[in-house]
Amino acid sequence: MENFEQNPEQSSGHFESNPSPTFALTPLSIEYLREVAKWARFLSILGLVGVGLSVLAYIFLGVTLSAAPLAIDGTSSSRGMAGVTGLMFIPGVIIMLIYILPIWWLYQFSTRLGEAINFKNNQILETSFHFLKKHYKFIGIFVVVILALYILLIIGAVIAAVSGALINM
Repeated sequence: MENFEQNPEQSSGHFESNPSPTFALTPLSIEYLREVAKWARFLSILGLVGVGLSVLAYIFLGVTLSAAPLAIDGTSSSRGMAGVTGLMFIPGVIIMLIYILPIWWLYQFSTRLGEAINFKNNQILETSFHFLKKHYKFIGIFVVVILALYILLIIGAVIAAVSGALINM
């Protein structure tokens, strides 16, 4: 709890090393963290609701579109197309299910941060920042993977365009 001491001195804009083995949060820093906890909780709850609604929408669209060709003529070719149409929505559902983790970690961060501030407990504060680290690490890796997929998609499109142009010559 000594690491949660409130330091009345404000920083003048430059950073100096602290010779004390404890790290003190100022009252203003605590207020900022309290506000961060509220916004993080709001965004995480909104994110969880959004993911839930997206998964339901993907399932509904997948079922609806996979059944639609059967209603048109009922032939075997439309049945094969129905399966393909239904499968198109599986990647979206998988992405939404994967994205639940970082949103849950953001929620855990906000909850633990509020508890740490209220109880002035360093262990809970460390746990809250651990969840925040997991959240940002996941989002960072996810963005790198998506960017890599976009780059591969662009390279593939360029190769296909060049191949198509060479074939037509």
